[in-house]
Amino acid sequence: MILGPDGKPVMAGAVLGAPKLTDFKPIPPAQLSAFLAPLEEALSAGVPPSAPTEVPLGTLCLLASSLIHYMKQVTDAAEAGEE
Repeated sequence: MILGPDGKPVMAGAVLGAPKLTDFKPIPPAQLSAFLAPLEEALSAGVPPSAPTEVPLGTLCLLASSLIHYMKQVTDAAEAGEE
């Protein structure tokens, strides 16, 4: 569940001009290591993966957009007979 700034659940609704997940460009491979560095630092410092965190919605959208993009590349390559 995603909570809004007021702490209440965000309810589905259509807002004109609201961004869509497809509006977020995937993280380029060259920038991925800088994006992942804080995660590696936290894990190596002993922070458990179950620890709650505050992550901006835009950051989650970048992650999801990247997953969708790169998963599609793998699927397309597999369908084309590449490995």
